[in-house]
Amino acid sequence: MTLRATISLSLLLLSPLASAEWRQLAERDDGDVHMVSYYEPGSLIRAKKPKISIMVIFSKPAPRFSWRASKFLWEANCFSKQIRLLASVDFTQMGREAIPAMEGPYTEWMPPDDDTGKIHVYNLLCKGS
Repeated sequence: MTLRATISLSLLLLSPLASAEWRQLAERDDGDVHMVSYYEPGSLIRAKKPKISIMVIFSKPAPRFSWRASKFLWEANCFSKQIRLLASVDFTQMGREAIPAMEGPYTEWMPPDDDTGKIHVYNLLCKGS
């Protein structure tokens, strides 16, 4: 893991969940999994390439009810209308880490398509650009 990825992941994990003011960004249900995404206004970094922390809660309905949460650090390039993931971590019940963090430093730049909800993150970061 590169130094940049380590620093990004550290910043992502150090942002306090208990005192954070999370606001709902989007909600989606595909019939099997219900997803609600939230953003943390205090994590917004306004820069040439803005960044923000996003939390997504995934849940499945009864009788096999389960849930997990994922926290993501997204970066946008408003000029080229693209977005990329800088870091992520997944949690299960009781906040235990479920899946190891992203191994690479970041994903490649991609268009913020509607299918995965990245468009909501892009619009949040690039509103007014």
